[in-house]
Amino acid sequence: MVPGRRMPDTHQQAEGPGSGTSLTEGVGQVLILIWALGIFYHFYHSQGFLELVVGIVKSGL
Repeated sequence: MVPGRRMPDTHQQAEGPGSGTSLTEGVGQVLILIWALGIFYHFYHSQGFLELVVGIVKSGL
């Protein structure tokens, strides 16, 4: 390679946000995220979750 000369851009990279992801995969990921957040919300507002957190905190002290 000669200093000061660039190699020709023969390969274009298709990487980046959303590359290789179809619309259905994106929708599926959003649905899984909403489902996981719903489960977390349910257990967060249940008494069992709070008792579990208190037990973990007390055992760590």
